[in-house]
Amino acid sequence: MSTRCTIQYAREEATGQGFHVYEDLLDEGDCVMLEIKGMTFETSVRFAPSGRPEMRVEVRIPRHMARRMGLLPEAAAELK
Repeated sequence: MSTRCTIQYAREEATGQGFHVYEDLLDEGDCVMLEIKGMTFETSVRFAPSGRPEMRVEVRIPRHMARRMGLLPEAAAELK
């Protein structure tokens, strides 16, 4: 039995690209999860002078999918 509660979901059959924003009902933190499928990504870790790791994830998201995710306003579609 899943404890995921979907907030937003989209998947394109043709490309397999998609995303899923959800919350886990058993998670005690005030967080949401973002799952991304079929998109190119890059990760890196570097260490700050304090020795603490600083992690970075960069995901290449097609503009039309970024608009569906709410990352770009609809007006941005006309600029490209």
